[in-house]
Amino acid sequence: MKFVLLLSIFFLVANGNTCVWDEDTVVDELVVKENTKVFDIITGQFAHHSELYYQHRISNLLSKSSLSDREKNNLAVSYIRIKRFDLAEKILLSLLEKNPNKYEVLSNLGVLSKKKRDYRSAVFYMKKALKIKPEGHMGLGDWYLKMLKWYAKYNGKIAQENFLGASYNNQRFYDNFSSESMEKLLTLLRNDQHFIDGFIVLGRVLESRGHKSLAIMSYLKKFKNRTELFRFMNITKKGREIHTHLNAAKKSVKKSQRWLKQFHTVEKLLLKEDKLPSFKLTHQKLKQSGIEKYRPKKIKYEEDEDLWADDFSSEDEYLDNEDPDSEDDEEW
Repeated sequence: MKFVLLLSIFFLVANGNTCVWDEDTVVDELVVKENTKVFDIITGQFAHHSELYYQHRISNLLSKSSLSDREKNNLAVSYIRIKRFDLAEKILLSLLEKNPNKYEVLSNLGVLSKKKRDYRSAVFYMKKALKIKPEGHMGLGDWYLKMLKWYAKYNGKIAQENFLGASYNNQRFYDNFSSESMEKLLTLLRNDQHFIDGFIVLGRVLESRGHKSLAIMSYLKKFKNRTELFRFMNITKKGREIHTHLNAAKKSVKKSQRWLKQFHTVEKLLLKEDKLPSFKLTHQKLKQSGIEKYRPKKIKYEEDEDLWADDFSSEDEYLDNEDPDSEDDEEW
């Protein structure tokens, strides 16, 4: 379902300066360590388990004669990952009936409802979960709930404000975006790579900070037509140069996404060894093979180890999985 942003609102806030960006500009912006993380989150260049991984985990769980509640939750999460929502819902509702105040189950039902585009139910479950654990998961607090409320409010309608409640022409909001808010936004987008409004907010903040090349990469999550993108950023230059720089930005995104394909290839090989590999193990195998994350022009940069230490998934998940044998912290 499409969520259309009111572009005319954006036009009021864009400045009149014509800017150009290319791969060199990306290199300059990545000198800032935070922007290295931003680049990876925008391009999806961090660990995501493949569907094959979850199929293996489902097989392992179903091979057991009986399952604990924790394992049933793991099974439900795995079904969500492979889009078997009916099976996941049946398990989670049975767990909820057994323990109505289980935070993990309530939050997972919230995620499941969101993936089914039943946003009102998603809000209902997440509200109940946050009453039990107000800090939420990964320090997000109520930000995930804010996203769900935004979806529920503007489901199929033109959005009049972003998911944080600020109007799209409120330049001061983006200029004063705090470091804490930026960290929460990046965490949210690392978990939900399909939340377009979040990437629009990120792009506006990056523009406000002067990081135009990263901003356009964030906007590319929504704008596939360069005419709309240029209009959105108030770029009036029609010459060949600006189109060349846009193509360079697209190539940077495409090259970085190859890394994830290589990650899944290595994970598939480990699965053939009858293992459920952690992100860390797969990453180690990648490095042993000489496969590194893409950086424009192979610049020197500080790797953001947090992207590995946290072991997130970006597949829309705010899920909880209590598997003690897993080094992955992507689910609850």
